[in-house]
Amino acid sequence: MLVFGFLPFIPLVILASGALGLGGFLLASLSEPNEETRDIIILGMQGSGKTTLWEALGAKVRAGATYSEEAIDSFSIEVIREGETHRISIHNAKDVGGAKDFVSYKHYLDLINSDSFVYFIVNAMHIRKSDYYEDIEDRLLLINKIVKEKGTEKLGLKILVSHCDHISGNDEKEHIYGKIKEIFKEVGFKDKFPKIEFVNLTDSNDIKWIKNEICNPK
Repeated sequence: MLVFGFLPFIPLVILASGALGLGGFLLASLSEPNEETRDIIILGMQGSGKTTLWEALGAKVRAGATYSEEAIDSFSIEVIREGETHRISIHNAKDVGGAKDFVSYKHYLDLINSDSFVYFIVNAMHIRKSDYYEDIEDRLLLINKIVKEKGTEKLGLKILVSHCDHISGNDEKEHIYGKIKEIFKEVGFKDKFPKIEFVNLTDSNDIKWIKNEICNPK
């Protein structure tokens, strides 16, 4: 369970996996975590940067989670905003590989709750590949089924396009943005899309705003 606030430490459960969930307006209700969010879930494609993000947030993660499921020892995230210190402690987290071995209805059913917020990571260097595009769509459709069963009012989603330092210019960025929006339409989105952010997960400034979102819900 997750409860936001100031010091002292507050319990938080964050999970990581190799999948994305949305469909219709299901996970588009929230564009960032808020006071009703109880789970932050890091999902993503294989090699997209899930473990990198864990480490940047302060977790000690063993290498090799692409083909495994690794428990993460409890750790804390702390940010200072307008002179006030915000800190959360994270417990019972898992870094779940992005390989297809971890893509299943049962696995996702155990990960996603009705009040979860999902960060889903896509690797910008692979989005042009047709099989990568199709794999994202397949995972969306699978998670969509689960989300419909659990309810949607408090669910949220943000897409993180990683490895943005390898994007050659605005034209390529617009192409990637368009490809992701095409996926949204194909799985059922109509008028409202989740927010898409281009990030470099080794850039301290990008990690800073992610930490701020988690620690300072609006």
